Amino acid sequence: MTAEETAAALANCCGKLCKMCEPPDDYAYRRRSVDLANLLTRAVENDLTALEREAVTLFWFEGMTLTEIAQRTGRAPPNISRSLDRAKEKLHLFLKAAVQYQHDLEDDSLTPLALQKAMMVAAAAKQKPGSTGGRIKKERLARNIDLPALAPALNMTQRRLKAAEEDKIRLYADELLDIANFFDLKVDYLLKGEAEPLAKKDNSAGKDL
Repeated sequence: MTAEETAAALANCCGKLCKMCEPPDDYAYRRRSVDLANLLTRAVENDLTALEREAVTLFWFEGMTLTEIAQRTGRAPPNISRSLDRAKEKLHLFLKAAVQYQHDLEDDSLTPLALQKAMMVAAAAKQKPGSTGGRIKKERLARNIDLPALAPALNMTQRRLKAAEEDKIRLYADELLDIANFFDLKVDYLLKGEAEPLAKKDNSAGKDL
C-alpha cells in the first residue's frame, strides 16, 4: 500500500473499531479501481479520437453490441472493432504507469486486468438507472463495493439488499435513509433520480465499511 493510500484510508476512518470500518489495506485495494476508473474516464474524454471515444462509450460504457453500434452510427462493425482495439492500446499505454505505481510493480503485466475492472467501475458510474434499486446498485458498483461487504454495513441481509437492487421489494424509510447517508446522497435522488449526489466528502468512495 502506498503512502498516499495509507493517508487516504486513515482520513476516511471514523476511528472506531466497528462494522462500519474496513481495514486500510481493504480500503486501498477497493479504491485503486475507483481511482483508476477516474483516470480512465479522463483518458477516454481527452486522449482518444472522436471515433474511438464513441466506440468506447457505446460498447464499454453503455453495453451495446457491435451490431447495435453499427445501426446507430452507420459504421461497419469491423471498423468499430478496430476503433476499440486502438482505444484499448492507447488506454493501456496511458495508464500502465498508474497501475504499476498502485501495485508496486516493475512491469505492466497486471494492467489489462486492472483496466478491465476500472472499466466496469467507470461504466457503473456513468449509468443513469430509472429505478430506486438501480440507483442503489449503481452507487455500490461505482465505489467498487461488493454486496457481501455492503449489506452488513447497512444492517441488512445480502438477500434483502439484492432484492432491493433488483426492485423486487420496497425498502422502509429508515433503510433508504441509511443507504443515502452511507453514500452521502439525497433520499430524493434514490427515490426519484431528480437530484444529483451530494458529494459531501468523497462521493467516489462512500463511507468506510
